Amino acid sequence: PASIKDAQEEEKAPQYTLSLHHISDATGVMEIKEVSSGKLDKSKLDSNDAFILDAGGSLFVWIGKGANKAEKREAMTYAVRYLSDQGRGADVPIARVMEGNEPSEFWAAFNGQAVSGRKAGAQQWKK
Repeated sequence: PASIKDAQEEEKAPQYTLSLHHISDATGVMEIKEVSSGKLDKSKLDSNDAFILDAGGSLFVWIGKGANKAEKREAMTYAVRYLSDQGRGADVPIARVMEGNEPSEFWAAFNGQAVSGRKAGAQQWKK
């Protein structure tokens, strides 16, 4: 049939602004707010709370050493909802990162480097 394409069209990864979102219930109510966008600021990370780092092709859920159970739980829930609200869905991997065990890609985002998604990440594992 004429409706079948000979080749799959290459999808371009959309450009996203790097952003950092703070998740805290310090006021008695769970609050989620963007605290940094574009040029990210490491000093915004607070050990007592959780954060979502949107690194473009990946999302990091950073859990501070002092974050409580509600903040830890809400961080993952919010990460999924955040991607859904942006129309990005399940194609973007979500990595849970504990304070003190951050991967180099997490810190690279603070230097303005977007992190690629699954396709690029899979290359690292091949020997």
